[in-house]
Amino acid sequence: MATDQTTVLGILAPLADGTTAGHQQVARRDDLLITAQLANGRHAETYRGVHVRVVLRPSGVELGANTFDFDSYRTIPQRSPGQMHSDLDRLAELNRSGRLQPGPIREAIGEYLALFADTTPQPAAARSRVRINSRAQSARTSSATTSTTAQTAPITPAVTAASLPPAARRGSRT
Repeated sequence: MATDQTTVLGILAPLADGTTAGHQQVARRDDLLITAQLANGRHAETYRGVHVRVVLRPSGVELGANTFDFDSYRTIPQRSPGQMHSDLDRLAELNRSGRLQPGPIREAIGEYLALFADTTPQPAAARSRVRINSRAQSARTSSATTSTTAQTAPITPAVTAASLPPAARRGSRT
């Protein structure tokens, strides 16, 4: 019996709170929609990892996307360097034999998604300040100490109300 993407996503379980349907796993967290799909490999019907997207539900704006490769997280046993593209049946067989290791890739995806956990969309006119550690600055000011000097730099939001489609701009003040 051929293995399908739904089965493999259920085995890998890249989203702890996700529901697997068809070719993706989906999770909804507050205003975020998170999807995980198998990332296509070099050859037809092969997969190299899991591709995760984070979308702001009210506006449909993609906040981030990342592909987590099986070889980077040692999810499947390495046959030879660069040959981590695997078909669905092989992934299912590795799981049955206990050689599939989805834990590290799950942890990496969880850490990535934690970056968006406290994300609150800022109004377009708002500016935030971020602390930047500058070793070069501390080296210039004091060669005797090893501590770093913190500086602040303004950061403007990457997404502004003006850059959103008209339907997403409703209610925003620009």
